Amino acid sequence: MINSLGMENKTISVLIMYPIDNLCDLNYRKKTLKLCLFFRNQCEELRSTLSKRQQDEVCVERLEQLRLKEEIEREKKEHEAMYAKLWEQDM
Repeated sequence: MINSLGMENKTISVLIMYPIDNLCDLNYRKKTLKLCLFFRNQCEELRSTLSKRQQDEVCVERLEQLRLKEEIEREKKEHEAMYAKLWEQDM
């Protein structure tokens, strides 16, 4: 999720660990965060590692979605079979 500074909230929560004492401290943290993000975007090795990590997370989430979809379809078929059996018993 991107906040009002245009930065990821995860990054902010990791970098800002101490309470904000004054405005200077807040400005320092913003600058530090921007430098960290700049480094992260410019460092090819880090960028490729983060990209691979994100791709792995997406794949895991997609597999979970597919598993859930199959489970829902299986349950739907079970319900349809049950209603078909009940229908036959009523006739």
